[in-house]
Amino acid sequence: MNIKLETDRENLCFSIKEFNVTNTETGEIRSINHFHFTAWPDHGTPDPIQLMLFHRRFMEIKSDQSGPPIIHCSAGIGRTGTFIALDALYKEGQKTGEIDVFRYVNTMRENRMNMIQTKEQYVVLHEALLEAFQFKDTSHTKEYFSKGIYENDKDIKEEFERLNRSKPVFDEKEAYKGAKEKVNQCKNRNNTILPVDRYRPYLMSHSPARTNYINAVILPSYQEHVGFLATQYPLPDTDVEWLPKDSEEMVCDSYTIQQTREPDICGETKETELVLRYEATERSIKLFQYQGWDITNDVPSSPNGILKLIEMVNSWKIAGEKGPITVICTDGAKCCGVFCLIYTIIQSMRYEDKVDIFQSVRLLQLRRPEFFSSLEQYRFCYNAVQEYLDSANIYYN
Repeated sequence: MNIKLETDRENLCFSIKEFNVTNTETGEIRSINHFHFTAWPDHGTPDPIQLMLFHRRFMEIKSDQSGPPIIHCSAGIGRTGTFIALDALYKEGQKTGEIDVFRYVNTMRENRMNMIQTKEQYVVLHEALLEAFQFKDTSHTKEYFSKGIYENDKDIKEEFERLNRSKPVFDEKEAYKGAKEKVNQCKNRNNTILPVDRYRPYLMSHSPARTNYINAVILPSYQEHVGFLATQYPLPDTDVEWLPKDSEEMVCDSYTIQQTREPDICGETKETELVLRYEATERSIKLFQYQGWDITNDVPSSPNGILKLIEMVNSWKIAGEKGPITVICTDGAKCCGVFCLIYTIIQSMRYEDKVDIFQSVRLLQLRRPEFFSSLEQYRFCYNAVQEYLDSANIYYN
């Protein structure tokens, strides 16, 4: 028996591998798909949106295969039972319009003890089913954009309205404790755009006189759970935690930040090189500034400009830069959300045949609900994807 890996596609929460298994005696070749949901912790539960999207991708590819799938986890009862129930109940709901979660779980346990092992797994099953039934599949093929079907503005408006209805609402007292501490309130440019404690980074190198708080949120990219840090433009009181202005050296406690060469200007983008020194160590920093933002409509002035910025940032990452990309705008929301989404979508198109702008925005809004506050920003992302695909087609042709 010979086993050969044919393809390996990996994103933020799952990977899909395709193997060819050859019977060396008969010459028969069988293709096998292996789905691995990587975002499910051993002692916890996953994001229900990610679980739903994984199941949706599983159904899409499974439809081309024959025979029952083999589902497994470490013990074969907790995560395995949750996924089997999600698959079976979703299909039942699609067929009959009704489901009975309690009865189905009992049925599974008649065949295998302790299927769905914890209360938390039982809850996330309900949440994933709600996601699956409430939101239709909004992924689109690349051909969908090339044919211009997305230009139906009615569909984009309906998606944006659904985004507004599904934005998370956090408990003011519990979710924003760090942001609402008296000592940190002066660090918030906008008191209506605050980081949720569970999604904010904590400063590790703050001076003794300052706290570990920064108005920023951690965002996922296509393949990394910590892909971006989205934050507001510095206030006078927080300049100590940021970068120097052009042609200046800044000393902050034991740190020195200095510009190493004059900025390069390419169209609407300015690129600046800096160096951060701490004791005997130093680190190079690249600062990319996009200067073509249309303030009136809260969108970039053109798709080409933002795509050029993304190309420059991506080239810098490919060259070996590690760690998340820090994305800065006035309030840490309007411009940051557009950049992070388009960057993530372009990443995904290198591995996937489909694009899901709607669900990608939802995953970002889970961390910062203030992302994409206007229809113009949401529509712009569709235009940018169209522009990117058109440019790619010209290049490849």
